[in-house]
Amino acid sequence: MDVGRLVTSIAVIGFSTWGLAACSDGAMPPPLGDYDGGLPTHDVAAPPPCSTPAESCPCDDAGAQYACGTIYRVSGSHVDCANGYLTCQANGTWSSCQGPTIWQGD
Repeated sequence: MDVGRLVTSIAVIGFSTWGLAACSDGAMPPPLGDYDGGLPTHDVAAPPPCSTPAESCPCDDAGAQYACGTIYRVSGSHVDCANGYLTCQANGTWSSCQGPTIWQGD
């Protein structure tokens, strides 16, 4: 074997070993030119603000409610959870997300 082929063979083996070590975690890299992992960032418009009920956004029907998630109340080691709702207030805006309240007396 001549020296040129020997050097080329060593270089190929070296770069192959280096390439395997560089990707040793098994994760597949994103496709070339896809730096966001496939998420559409430029071709999907964000929804306009207040397109769904949100705190301080306008509303028309005072007293109407809109489900907004789960509310957790922690008291020591006891945890209560309940459905939370936005409520359309008399001033024409949605309230914050609130769950049921417990009257604790005077």
